[in-house]
Amino acid sequence: MKARNFVILLIILAVIGAGVFTAINGLKIGNYTLKPIKDSMKLGLDIKGGAYVVLEADTDVKGEELKKIMEQTREVIRRRVDAKNQNRATGS
Repeated sequence: MKARNFVILLIILAVIGAGVFTAINGLKIGNYTLKPIKDSMKLGLDIKGGAYVVLEADTDVKGEELKKIMEQTREVIRRRVDAKNQNRATGS
């Protein structure tokens, strides 16, 4: 009975190992191609190495008006980065 359990364990580990290997490296059999999982993952800026942006105002404006201008600037930059990532994801 122990030998049978050991064989079943080996088969399970072999199937799991083959699945992991295929997911990492892909598979090509004739005309059928399974791409590696890394090729189908969409990585964000934080995973690809990211970007660090510091916004510094060069203005005499202060208080609430400065806060409003900085928020507008941040929103414009965010929309542009999001649009760039969306174009990259769709292949445009």
